[in-house]
Amino acid sequence: MFLFSGCWYTVSTVLFDVGKARGFIRLPAPTPSKGLNMHSTRRLRAAALVALSVAPFISAASFAASGPVFINGQSIYGQPAAQGTPVRLVDLAAAERLKVAYGESVVFRSGAQQFSWTFNGLDRRSVDVSQIAPAGFASKPFAVHVGRSPSNRH
Repeated sequence: MFLFSGCWYTVSTVLFDVGKARGFIRLPAPTPSKGLNMHSTRRLRAAALVALSVAPFISAASFAASGPVFINGQSIYGQPAAQGTPVRLVDLAAAERLKVAYGESVVFRSGAQQFSWTFNGLDRRSVDVSQIAPAGFASKPFAVHVGRSPSNRH
């Protein structure tokens, strides 16, 4: 920007001088406001540097605490199943993977531990149980393939 304003100042001065010599009426040549632009640029650069250096820490902390979520805070994989919801029981020791319909609730059991989950986040995804299991839930790698949402046409 400084280079452009410097060039423009030179070009406008030449045009002003040529116009004055030929008898044209011209407005005075614009003068660049170097001081205002330099200070504004420095402040803008400093603010951008601070924002960019702090942003990774904020987003990494929130991602580690809650995993991938929508803007409203709900997990992209779904939510814990409500009490009384009809569910399908799956023993993690007996299978390697599972196909579920979108919106289906499943109880995952590993030994004496269990938790329930409703898959109503993003459809057509493969989710590892370790991403949705509560802390302390011991399980082997187990993939759950979520089917297509009926509200999606394509």
